[in-house]
Amino acid sequence: MTAVAEVTTRPTVIAPPRGAFRTLLRHPVGLTGLIMLGLTFGMAIFAPILAPYDPYETVPVTIEDIYQPPSVEHPLGTDDGGKDVLSQLIYGARVSLLVGFTAAAIAIVIYPILRRSSQRLALGYVVAMTAWGYQSLVPVYILLGAGAALSLFVIAAARAEKGGPPS
Repeated sequence: MTAVAEVTTRPTVIAPPRGAFRTLLRHPVGLTGLIMLGLTFGMAIFAPILAPYDPYETVPVTIEDIYQPPSVEHPLGTDDGGKDVLSQLIYGARVSLLVGFTAAAIAIVIYPILRRSSQRLALGYVVAMTAWGYQSLVPVYILLGAGAALSLFVIAAARAEKGGPPS
């Protein structure tokens, strides 16, 4: 009598990690990032309440208003247009979140479409060059940061797909 073992294979199902939020709270770096993201969201949502001045309002400028040092009236000083830097920083959180989440959404949508490493690397280059072309619309440091970060994520994803550590 011969016994025949029946082998069944189940399809691999990738489930979301259980306890991911709990794990995030256990690590100090993750907790710090979560707090910073929460503060940035709060600052962006409540910008009209938190900002002492409207950064979009046109103000009459005199030579004394330009580049004022920090004071009680302007906690971070004023810029070359005589506008409050703190108000611009608070309202700028909205732009930073929009750029960051838009870049992440684009990467999440495009990544499954592009499977080969060379295509992902080219995508990072195209995004960086497109960002460079729009430098007159948005400050350059935001664009270079978003383009460079997306390019680094693309390179890390390509290396991770090959099985190697993203060094």
